[in-house]
Parts: sequence; C-alpha cells; structure tokens
Amino acid sequence: MRCAPWRLMRVSSNPRANATAFARETLELTQRQYQLGGTGILALLIAQQQYQQERLNLVIAQSLALRRHGGAVPGTRRRLVE
Repeated sequence: MRCAPWRLMRVSSNPRANATAFARETLELTQRQYQLGGTGILALLIAQQQYQQERLNLVIAQSLALRRHGGAVPGTRRRLVE
C-alpha cells in the first residue's frame, strides 16, 4: 500500500483559524479511515462534531473582533456596513 505524502497545513497568526484547519484535516483523515474500514462511526461523528465546534468558535471570535473594532475590518479603516 502506498503512503500519501504529508500535507503541510498553512499556519495562520490566528490561533482559531489554525484550530479550525487542524480540525478539518483531522476530519478528512478520519473520513478516509472510515471509508477504508480502519475506524468506526463513533470516531467519525466525534471528528465531525469537533470540526463544527471549531468553525463555530472561529465565527464567534471573528464576530467579537468586528464588534471590538466598531464594525471595521481589523487592520483597515473600512467598515463592513456603511
């Protein structure tokens, strides 16, 4: 059996974005293992739940950042809503 080369995750300065990317990668690996019969449905469901939770955490963090900046996109002077 041929091993797939390691894929390098893009690292962000945002820890929440990194956690979401890591959860997505874990979910993809778990889905592949499930398809090949190497893991059970419970592991797949847990990976799905963790990914969804990290996505939610990222959206909450982004929302709080926008609120702190008065609706402006952080690092710019533009507002999302005029």
